[in-house]
Amino acid sequence: MDLRPSERTDDGKRSGKLDFGVVPDASPPPSTTYLSVIEWFESKEWSYDSSAEHDSVGSTIRLKDCAVRLRCSVYHQDDWRRVTAYAVFHAYVPENRRTAMAEALARINYSLAVGAFNLDMSDGEVSARNWHSSDTDINLEMIDRTANRALNLAEKFFPALMAVAFGGASPKDVLELANRDDETVQ
Repeated sequence: MDLRPSERTDDGKRSGKLDFGVVPDASPPPSTTYLSVIEWFESKEWSYDSSAEHDSVGSTIRLKDCAVRLRCSVYHQDDWRRVTAYAVFHAYVPENRRTAMAEALARINYSLAVGAFNLDMSDGEVSARNWHSSDTDINLEMIDRTANRALNLAEKFFPALMAVAFGGASPKDVLELANRDDETVQ
């Protein structure tokens, strides 16, 4: 292969412009796991935004009592793959209630066998998180279970968490509040 510039002026001299005929793509192709997450969002007929560079796909999802930002983050190597689903609340916990919220989330997380809640102490963002890891390809059913668990956690605990964040509810009561059936949480 001739790697010398091929661009020449009419008089046969090199123009100084480099043209090697092939422009290498600096970014690698998207992983099969990332493409599976895209396929999963499309199978739900949800609009989404994606970033192959950041291995992330997201959409706003309406739940019973709230809307959340569902973001699926992908990690893919030859020997290991992981999909992490985050259901991010749009409401941010006020600074003066973040310690109470951290305690409430610790109480919830201790009670969970699968999944967890996160709190960003710097801005008050709360999210439900679930993940699936594997040494083989991750299929649509695995992605579905992973994302649905994060969404179900967000839906179940949203009223109780908002009562802690904005209603002055005690973090000690968060599990009881979350397990009430169709009652107003105050």
